[in-house]
Amino acid sequence: MKKLAITFLTILFCLTSSIAWSETLSPTDLVKRNGIHYKKFTNVPFTGSVKGKDKDGYFEKGIYKDGKKNNVFETYYENGQLESKGTFKDGKFDGVYEYYHENGQLCSKGTYKNSKEEGLWVFYHDNGELWYKGTYKNGKEEGLWEEYYDNGRLDRKGTYKDGKLNGISEHYYKNGKINNNYHGTYKNDVKTSD
Repeated sequence: MKKLAITFLTILFCLTSSIAWSETLSPTDLVKRNGIHYKKFTNVPFTGSVKGKDKDGYFEKGIYKDGKKNNVFETYYENGQLESKGTFKDGKFDGVYEYYHENGQLCSKGTYKNSKEEGLWVFYHDNGELWYKGTYKNGKEEGLWEEYYDNGRLDRKGTYKDGKLNGISEHYYKNGKINNNYHGTYKNDVKTSD
C-alpha cells in the first residue's frame, strides 16, 4: 500500500509540474524577432502552447519550442471551420499538411519536407470535385500533373521536370473540346510544337 501511495504521489507531482511549466498564451501575446517568437517583454524564446485569435482575427492553436513552431498547428476561419492543419519541426513545415475551403471541404492535402512540397499533392474545388493532382520533388512539380474543371472534366495534363512543363501537354475547354492555344509539346515551359 505504501508503494502504491508513493507511486501515485510521484505521478501526481510529475503531472502538476509539467502543467505548471507549460504555458498557454494567445498568439497576440507573442512577438517575432529574427524568425523567433518571444513572449512579449521578454528575451527568452517562447516554449509552450498558443490558443486564440491572431492579429488578423484567425483562431490558431499549436505548440512552440525554443521560439519555433513544433508539432501540429491548426488555424480556423472566423466561422469556426478548420482552415489548415500541418506539422512543423523547428519552425518549418515538415509532414502532412491539409488546407480546407471555408465551407469545410478539403482544398489540398500533401506532405512537406523541410518546408518544401514533397510527394503526391491533391487539390479540390470547393464543391469537392478533384481540381488537380501531381507530385512534387524538392518543392517543384515533377512527373504527370492533371487539372480538372469543377464539373469533373479534364482541363489539362502534362509532364513536369524540375518544375517546368516538358513533353506533350493536353489542354481542353470545359465542354471537352481541345484547346489548341495550349495543346502541344513543351520544353522547359516553352511550347515548341502543336
